[in-house]
Amino acid sequence: MSEEDNSFRKALAELFETGELVDFEIACGQYVFKVHKVVICAQSKYFLAPCGKDYAEGSNGRITLKAIDEEDGDAACDDPEAIKHMVHFFYYRDYTAENMKTTSAVKSRFQPPENTVLDPRATVNTSWAGPVGYKTKKKGYKARFFADAETPPQPHDTAAAAESADGNMVMHAKVFAAAVKYDVSALQRLASAKFAAAASSNWDHTTFADAIRIAYSTTPDDNRGLRDTVCETLHGHPSLLDKASVMSAARETDLLGEVARMAYGMPSIAKPEVAEEVRCDDCGA
Repeated sequence: MSEEDNSFRKALAELFETGELVDFEIACGQYVFKVHKVVICAQSKYFLAPCGKDYAEGSNGRITLKAIDEEDGDAACDDPEAIKHMVHFFYYRDYTAENMKTTSAVKSRFQPPENTVLDPRATVNTSWAGPVGYKTKKKGYKARFFADAETPPQPHDTAAAAESADGNMVMHAKVFAAAVKYDVSALQRLASAKFAAAASSNWDHTTFADAIRIAYSTTPDDNRGLRDTVCETLHGHPSLLDKASVMSAARETDLLGEVARMAYGMPSIAKPEVAEEVRCDDCGA
């Protein structure tokens, strides 16, 4: 990266952190992000319409993305953490996903002082997903609380440790899904690469079945950003088929058929059939 590019990115990040000149808000679940229309629209065609004057969102300066309900698991809704990482990417061209559960003692370090309101911009400065930042209501004074990036909180039991040991494979899949939905091509490439790296090291983790479902239920059939990694992982580690959770996920999707093709040395998906050309006998059209 050139010095000029680096300086520009730092300036962009500073605008986000300070909240100067913000003119739009993205709300999802517990988060409300104050952003700049020109920044998000330059990277996502999806937001061009709602940011325009012809839409209520553009006039109100706010769009609310429906957060996914863990109970019904509606794939059409968004994971707030994935949206947080997407917004972070808009300004930093990267994101760090951490899925660690913290102890009550650690959480207490980030309780807001009196008369405070949530300031979601502060969350992007942490290296893990647990804490959030706050700012005081008192005019002219801000107080933010961040985690120590060198010593992230440790899971408080073995179950939590297991859930945080998948290399954030599932979170990368969710970020990829958000990038596809909101047409952020650069984030798709980044999340796909992070997902592939996590899967290569954590393919035997219990969350691999969840990753399969996300890959096949939240992205269109012709987008292979996650699916190719899933197919290659299962093809390279056939012992995964002995896992009931993986087989269940595979049966719910097209995965079994794609892996079967690979077992016979064929591409995971067939080439689309080309319609036979029909011409008029008289004019040849």
